Amino acid sequence: PATKLLTYRNFSSQCIVLNIPTVEPFQDVRVRQALNYGVDREAMNEAIYEGKFSISTGVSTATVVGSVYNEPYPYDPEKAMALLDEAGVVDTNNDGFREVDGAEKEFIFWTRKGQRAGDIEIAETFAAYMAEIGLNVKIEVQDSGQYFTLLNQPFGEAPYYDITNQAPSNFIADMSYPLETMYSCTSWPGTAFNYAHYCNEEVDALINEGNLAGSLEEHNAKYAEAQNIIWEDAVSVWLFDGILTVATTPDLKGVFSDGAHNVWQVKYAWFAQ
Repeated sequence: PATKLLTYRNFSSQCIVLNIPTVEPFQDVRVRQALNYGVDREAMNEAIYEGKFSISTGVSTATVVGSVYNEPYPYDPEKAMALLDEAGVVDTNNDGFREVDGAEKEFIFWTRKGQRAGDIEIAETFAAYMAEIGLNVKIEVQDSGQYFTLLNQPFGEAPYYDITNQAPSNFIADMSYPLETMYSCTSWPGTAFNYAHYCNEEVDALINEGNLAGSLEEHNAKYAEAQNIIWEDAVSVWLFDGILTVATTPDLKGVFSDGAHNVWQVKYAWFAQ
């Protein structure tokens, strides 16, 4: 029988995480925002995913409970360069790349290749966009099997990187998962998955208030405040919400799409007689 293709939005996303406390000049929010303005997500989506992915509108996927809409950073290389100029990240020797504190800077970008659809293409395209605004990005491909073994070491023990390519999933379909494991001060590697090493005490307080809230509405309101701050802080270069594609046949019934990847798509399936 003919093959039927089913496509669903899932709970995974694509983002580029900036190692904030270790890397000059990522401590400056203007620089982090500049990187966000320097990427044409629409063009990247068309080139890598044939336009099938959705542009990220939040710090996790829009399909989860408690997510809040944030206006995507538009592609504006002129604004990106103006922000870098304001932050003092400038090209003084006219070689086409900006210096940091007067010294040449090569940003080390860790990625996998072929482990996630489009991972190396994202890295290469991002590096090209960064070159257009004067930042020199060097891609280093890590073995997929060792990627998180390296990244998950405690702060100061992991090998050096400036930027990492990430495709996190939300396994419980609630905003508590990314907020507590990727954006809180207590979720740095060694404990969880905050590869940006981001820490904002106001965000942590809002997460805690949301966890203790007496209603879902109050819970989500506190989480929304936290997400808005994280978005404005430009902790990452958020790119896309992913999709889940399943190939099946008309006589295969009960195919189940689980965006969180906790249930195999054919766990409850059967063939019609």
